[in-house]
Amino acid sequence: MRTLAITLMAILSGCAVAATDQAAGPKPGTAVAFNANTDAELQEAARRAKEWCAETYSEEAKFLDSRTDSTGKVVRFGCVPN
Repeated sequence: MRTLAITLMAILSGCAVAATDQAAGPKPGTAVAFNANTDAELQEAARRAKEWCAETYSEEAKFLDSRTDSTGKVVRFGCVPN
């Protein structure tokens, strides 16, 4: 139930972002997150996000945000039009 609530909040917040700034923000549902506790892991996450966005949506990856949780630092990237 908690996962559903978090997913729903993420979708709704993505819609709010898209409604206010569609050109600059990623489309809802096109974000990917990675654990990245070191600079090397952050670079690897950026590389993987770039590949995923290109293969899945033919778009560029854009760093969205980061947060710290029980697994460490989590970074999120979204796919945006080229």
